[in-house]
Amino acid sequence: MLTTFLTLTTGLFSSNNSNTRAITFGTGNITLTGNSATILAMGNVTNYTSTGTPTFNATYSGSTGTRVINPGILSTNYPNINVSAGTDTVSFAAGNTINNINSNNSVKKHNNNNYIIRFINH
Repeated sequence: MLTTFLTLTTGLFSSNNSNTRAITFGTGNITLTGNSATILAMGNVTNYTSTGTPTFNATYSGSTGTRVINPGILSTNYPNINVSAGTDTVSFAAGNTINNINSNNSVKKHNNNNYIIRFINH
């Protein structure tokens, strides 16, 4: 399937509902370019499934506002979050489990809202 290695680039990604939905990541990813907003809104993961390695790249390179990342509370297939640019605040919603966070040295702040991180590379 072609979609297993493609990248979706969008300012914000929202899938915060209980509709049946699935994402086939394969080796693909979702790149989030937004700022001063909830750039990943998946607080309600009822009826959501994914295959492959869920990877979200936050690439805003400015210094304005706070980017909120909310991948939801999943019981399996935790997402990887890559924050590759920006000197703004990156905040993770409370109660989430994230497989891996990668960020470069330009990311100055991570708000700790009681989320669970399995691995962090900074």
